[in-house]
Amino acid sequence: METVKVITSKGELQGKKVSSKVGGVLYSFQGIPYAKPPVGPLRFKPPEPPEPWAGVRDASKEEAVTPHIVLSLFQPPEPPEPWAGPPEPPEPWAGVRDASKEGAISPQIHMILQSYSGEEDCLFLNVYTPQWPVSRLKPVMVWIHGGGFETGSGDSDFYGPDYFLAQDVVFVSINYRLGALGTSLHFNIK
Repeated sequence: METVKVITSKGELQGKKVSSKVGGVLYSFQGIPYAKPPVGPLRFKPPEPPEPWAGVRDASKEEAVTPHIVLSLFQPPEPPEPWAGPPEPPEPWAGVRDASKEGAISPQIHMILQSYSGEEDCLFLNVYTPQWPVSRLKPVMVWIHGGGFETGSGDSDFYGPDYFLAQDVVFVSINYRLGALGTSLHFNIK
């Protein structure tokens, strides 16, 4: 696997150069956190920007998904009021952050394997580009997976970027909180 590094306004990531399923190559930066882990006191709060990290962030593989089936059975605590709005952008990080793997997905039952997987720490995004370094700006396709807010992920096994990249488009997929931990918990509902 050939690695590639990118410097962003938030820090440095290490991704990978891979063969596309439709021919050619693509550059993959996976598992990039876009918020602090939504666990403990942040479990039912709006997302907060991630903390910076030192060293290289490995962005060569996907991270976990969000829990949904099992955790949707418990009653969450009283939510805060009012909802603070959309997440803030992440803070810059120091050093190189490896971006060669996808981020964690929310815990859930795998649709095909019928196995339980995922983690609460699942607020990650994946970026795929057909060219690096980029010679000009390209259109960006942001994929927000379906699943009725109960299942799914931005995992490249299901929603690979290959066909979009063949059209010279940058492809971004995200993982977000699901079930009782996610959008089914609206902060204005009592």
